Amino acid sequence: LPGGLFGKKAAPDGQSLLPEGGAPRCFAVLGCNVVGCLALAVLRQTCPCALLIGVDEVMERRKIAKSQGADHAVTPKEIRSLMDRVAPHGCDGIVEAVGNSAAVVETALSLIADGGTLALVGTGLAYGLSPFLSPEVCIERNLTVRYGCGSRTKL
Repeated sequence: LPGGLFGKKAAPDGQSLLPEGGAPRCFAVLGCNVVGCLALAVLRQTCPCALLIGVDEVMERRKIAKSQGADHAVTPKEIRSLMDRVAPHGCDGIVEAVGNSAAVVETALSLIADGGTLALVGTGLAYGLSPFLSPEVCIERNLTVRYGCGSRTKL
């Protein structure tokens, strides 16, 4: 749960994840653990009209994600197909709550719309960043990146 508290600082009211000049269209939460489900619940309360997608390997976590407000709860293998159907433009915001995987950051970057916001709650700087998340990528795609927990060694 401490990660969820830090994640709340990254997106205190959901507004910091909104695209500039408009209402959100789509958010994805990668990792439907306690932190991820907390993010879904906060997003559902602050952005009631948004399309929310929970992504997790574990079926029980996907069920909980649906109970916390996710419109869709899918596995990582299913996310691309779902996005092609419901949000081909990409997600306006993504909350990464999985943990220490550079591959998750790569997945997030493949799903996020240009001009979107990526909140890295689970992948703190202690793990290092994916080579896919470079300043050049952020500038080219006009991405906003927020960090939620920094070093887990300080928790």
